[in-house]
Amino acid sequence: MLQYSTIKPTLYVETTVISYLVARPSNDASLVHRQHITQQLWEECAHDYEFVVSETRFVTQQVFYLQLFARHLKLLRELK
Repeated sequence: MLQYSTIKPTLYVETTVISYLVARPSNDASLVHRQHITQQLWEECAHDYEFVVSETRFVTQQVFYLQLFARHLKLLRELK
């Protein structure tokens, strides 16, 4: 018997969405609202879509956070 699998629609995810998902809770009311809505949509809809992000944005973000982490470690080492 043939079995068919469901193909999920592909949805491009802007890196701002990821930022809202991983950020610490904000004190700014509008940011709190965006974070909450983003989290809620992610939890309710993530299983319905195949999420993608551009390779260029991925690499750019990776480089940015690696540089940020390096600066963070440098400052910590100076505190020793």
